[in-house]
Amino acid sequence: MIHQIEQLIARGIPVVSISGAQKLARTLELTLAHYTVDAPYLIFNVDTIDGSKWIFLRDVEEANRLLKTILDFYNQLPTNIDQDRVQLIDLVSSNNPRPRACDSITLALIDDRNRTFLPVPSDEKRPRLEYDNTTRPKQAPIRFLHAMSEAEIEKTNSISNNFGPELSDLLSQLSRPIKRWLPNSDAIHRVETLKDETPHMGEFLDEVLNTMKMAERFTANRFTLPPMILKGPPGVGKTHSLFALTEALGLSMHNIPMSTLGAGFALTGMERGWRDPEAGLLAKAAAKSKHINPIIILDEFEKAMFKKADNVAGIEPALLQMLEKDSARRFYDLYLEQEIDLSEVSYIGSANTIDSIPPAILSRVKVIEVGYPTPESLQRLYSKILNNALKDDYGIDCLTVGVTTNKDRELLTNINPRLLRNNAGRILSTIIMTAQRGDHIYVSAEELLRLIPSDPNTALKGIGFMAVL
Repeated sequence: MIHQIEQLIARGIPVVSISGAQKLARTLELTLAHYTVDAPYLIFNVDTIDGSKWIFLRDVEEANRLLKTILDFYNQLPTNIDQDRVQLIDLVSSNNPRPRACDSITLALIDDRNRTFLPVPSDEKRPRLEYDNTTRPKQAPIRFLHAMSEAEIEKTNSISNNFGPELSDLLSQLSRPIKRWLPNSDAIHRVETLKDETPHMGEFLDEVLNTMKMAERFTANRFTLPPMILKGPPGVGKTHSLFALTEALGLSMHNIPMSTLGAGFALTGMERGWRDPEAGLLAKAAAKSKHINPIIILDEFEKAMFKKADNVAGIEPALLQMLEKDSARRFYDLYLEQEIDLSEVSYIGSANTIDSIPPAILSRVKVIEVGYPTPESLQRLYSKILNNALKDDYGIDCLTVGVTTNKDRELLTNINPRLLRNNAGRILSTIIMTAQRGDHIYVSAEELLRLIPSDPNTALKGIGFMAVL
């Protein structure tokens, strides 16, 4: 059989052993279970006996046929391990980057149980194709913008001279292979720690943790949070908590202040025939993202212009397209004149009220009520601000600072964290000058209020702090 395999390799036929077929079958199974993209072909990475190679399949039917052939061949091998077998399968050509129906290639499955480099378990007479759930399957490169044809690239290059380098740069960035972020135990632990620090965000963070734990347990091949809106009064920490979440995850994040969007084209892009056209904010965010599944924060959601006004289209149609996975896969940017796959993006909004949000949008999101943070949460937050300033601004990591209150715990709600951060140097120079290395210094809320000058230019009062950090 060794001679036969050598002949197959010499003819350029990918030869797949039992272990290689196991990985390929697992990849096919996962793809078919989650496949919804209407693509002209499917791409898979195959571990052959002489290296890793790409194969192209015409459609879902061919993927199903390949999976069935693999399972049938290896699960129905005779018990006589001395009988070598080869199964040949005709597939789309792996040599053509954009395969046509006339292209074909042969994939060879081999029975290699008697090979020393792939031993058979002693308690089995023949191999049984079982999936290895401890490893994630290899996948084809992922992109926001699928590969453009040569004609489209040539056309884009010719017109980009009229619009400057931005057009070609955006298309290039969106076409590049990109990573997919997936949760792990470390990320879950960081989010659990964040939940302990901000218990008033518990319902929201529980939603995030449940999605993460399910994906981590079953080694999911993608991760996207359901669309959500955090609803609560001003200053309870909605926006700040979203920033803290993305930092804990290490996931790409982009913030869109919805109150600044005056028309739908801010999201969908402006057609090139208009004066000063540009791509939409979603395309720009995707081009900057390090991951195919970033979190996009829709801040002050209720202040957006949802409906048409003064003959200018509102953003409701664009939002509906974003929030539906099927349409998000083909999100069309008017400036780029291309469809972008935004189906793995997580959208989370913050709002003081949902009264002005159209029902069609509310039906597509989960609204989570957010209450006021506890005094204990504020103590931890203020301590963190001062310790970060001590370490990051002054390079001192041999001291720690803790905020406490000697009288009324509600005094903590009168501290504006933006002013606390801006005056950290003045506060720290006052309280640490008599300290020794290794000391933990306590500062009271009363003393902080005395050391922080009032800001007559700000209208923020109480704990309306998170949006200005």
